[in-house]
Amino acid sequence: MSFVDQREPARDARSMVAAIAINGAFLAAVLLAPAAVREVSKFKPIEAIDVKPLDPPPPPEPEPEIAATDPAPPAPPLFAPKPVVETPLPPLDGPETSSDPQPNPLPVPGFTPGGTGTIIAPRIAPTPTPTPAPPVLRDAVRDPRYAANFQPPYPSRLLRLDVEGTATVRVLIGPDGHVSKVEVVSATDPEFGRATERQALSKWRFKPATRDGTPVPSWQTLTVRFTIDD
Repeated sequence: MSFVDQREPARDARSMVAAIAINGAFLAAVLLAPAAVREVSKFKPIEAIDVKPLDPPPPPEPEPEIAATDPAPPAPPLFAPKPVVETPLPPLDGPETSSDPQPNPLPVPGFTPGGTGTIIAPRIAPTPTPTPAPPVLRDAVRDPRYAANFQPPYPSRLLRLDVEGTATVRVLIGPDGHVSKVEVVSATDPEFGRATERQALSKWRFKPATRDGTPVPSWQTLTVRFTIDD
């Protein structure tokens, strides 16, 4: 067998396959055609609507012309003002005045006449600070309720000897009116000084000194006389 004879069976096989494919395609088309026709038959036609254009709106009516009117006259005032009549003043009795220029007035402190400049205000002295009032002081005085206790007992030895004398003491009076300290300044006899010191510390009473009404301690010097009555 030649080479040409070997190729013939192969060509016939391909031709047969092609024929079968064409027949299968035609058969499929025939089978599917009724379904396509049915699908087309289901389509509903669209109704056409004739759209007419709207009528244009009517033109606006012309505005009425307003006739110009004259403004109303102003209302008359309720109260008419009275006319002012100027009355010339009578001439004053006195020296005639001259139209000649007057001399410059007296100079004012802080102002320079003529020219330009700045007015300097006069210097104002500072207001002095008020001085506080001095405090009100009152000295201590003996309390009259204890006046009978002022005189010390007479020293017995000096009484027997008929010795008279004095004793001057300086006492510190506290805010309570009691004597808290005694200093003998002078005494005719030391016994007179000791007797006065004891009496002042135990019996003397005072109305204390005050400073603006407040009791304060103060010193006071007193003299006691020792005399023998007949």
